Amino acid sequence: MKYFKRFFTLTFFAVLLCLPGQSFADEENPVNPLEKVEPNLDQKLTGDVLAKTYYKNNRQNRTYPNQWKPFVAPLFLNTSTRYPYLQVNVGFGFLYFSGVKGGLTRSDISATIEQETFQGRLAYSRTPLLEMILGYQYNSWFQFGFSYQHQGVIDVQSVPQALPALTGTLFAVNQFKSNLRLDGFALKGYLNTPSGLVMKLISFSAYLGGGLGLSIQSWTAMTVYAFDFVASSLSTAFTDNFTFKNRYCANWFFMADPGFKIQSMVSGRNFSVLLGCKFNYWGQARNMGANKHMLDYVVSGLAHPIGIKSIYQFAPYLGFELDF
Repeated sequence: MKYFKRFFTLTFFAVLLCLPGQSFADEENPVNPLEKVEPNLDQKLTGDVLAKTYYKNNRQNRTYPNQWKPFVAPLFLNTSTRYPYLQVNVGFGFLYFSGVKGGLTRSDISATIEQETFQGRLAYSRTPLLEMILGYQYNSWFQFGFSYQHQGVIDVQSVPQALPALTGTLFAVNQFKSNLRLDGFALKGYLNTPSGLVMKLISFSAYLGGGLGLSIQSWTAMTVYAFDFVASSLSTAFTDNFTFKNRYCANWFFMADPGFKIQSMVSGRNFSVLLGCKFNYWGQARNMGANKHMLDYVVSGLAHPIGIKSIYQFAPYLGFELDF
């Protein structure tokens, strides 16, 4: 978890640097109750200047130069500050398996070659991570929604592990392999900077997201591949593979999601591009390979079932958001 602490600290300071001097409260000035409020917006693009006029809501008229020279401007992009949105993010999740324990010998094998300590690290295939969010923009600096994340078809395997010899005659090399699928359901919120850096009527702003929910790990096609031979002679080698039932682990799930949003300053173009990097904590994997989890009930399970203390990942992504 020390990597997450460093990641969160760097993210916090990066967002602080992007915060403008304007207060969040400045975007909603008090309205005279005797005055008729018409939240209409006129805009004109004349030459290199985009002019926006806000009627009777105490917001000043603003002009946005259509120039390459960057400047900071408030992000009053919509006639309504509250609206639903749909967001889709696609990236690659780099997984980390922390605290792997257990062994790859069955409980019916002699204790003289019983393996108690898991050797090496788990390797895996890198696959895309997909996230979909259906939410609501409450104001220019806060939005929330329901998030679903999915990463599937992850091939996980251990390094081949040589077991101690039995009376100097029997040798064995075992390897654990499995398919892993990750699904996360969370309530997610974003803090957005109410102002952005503008160039050529395109704004660049920062955000910090976070979510809490439930994750489900699906471990399928779990197998220990055993390669045994006698007296160091490959001519006597034989395989002794054994498989497990599918294992599903439910855990509390949380995420941190900093990034940048790119969008047009022209009203009506309610489409944004997001660039970010997520931290996802998927929880634990517990008791994989116990007797009751064997696919063939006649075969004994692992003497020390496999467990993983924590599974987490960093996932850079490209996202798209559509406002309604």
